[in-house]
Amino acid sequence: MTQEQIDAVLVAAAGQRAWGGRPGHGSMWTIELGDPRPADEFGVVYGAFHLWIQDCAWRIDGPDGVVLGSQDDLGKLGAVLNRLEDTAVSAISAAVDGALAVSFDNGLVARTFMNTSDEENWTLKLPDNRYITGRAGGGVEIESSSA
Repeated sequence: MTQEQIDAVLVAAAGQRAWGGRPGHGSMWTIELGDPRPADEFGVVYGAFHLWIQDCAWRIDGPDGVVLGSQDDLGKLGAVLNRLEDTAVSAISAAVDGALAVSFDNGLVARTFMNTSDEENWTLKLPDNRYITGRAGGGVEIESSSA
């Protein structure tokens, strides 16, 4: 994807309210953005946008420096994600190489750093059920859901 195509997709997430941040396995984590959607077949409620950070180095920065990184004590991750609760996305961008930055109106910024594997490093599910994904070594892709 070109930078213009990436920006055109991500702009819709700006201004969305963050909620439901959850630590996952290892250093993976998710957060919901925007209004809740009806529960899925498993009873899980997601936001209009669902961001999943996975298989990459990441860092959450604050106005005074690093708050938490993917190699830090992940026992603190839940508390850091709670600091994003009810904040708004003030900016979101991804570079053509896939590195993602999500800024929140409380001054925190979540950033990903691409690695050399072919893994998906982050995925943002969009309200129209498409997915935009940062893939190490493959840049940014957009795909439709089969669901």
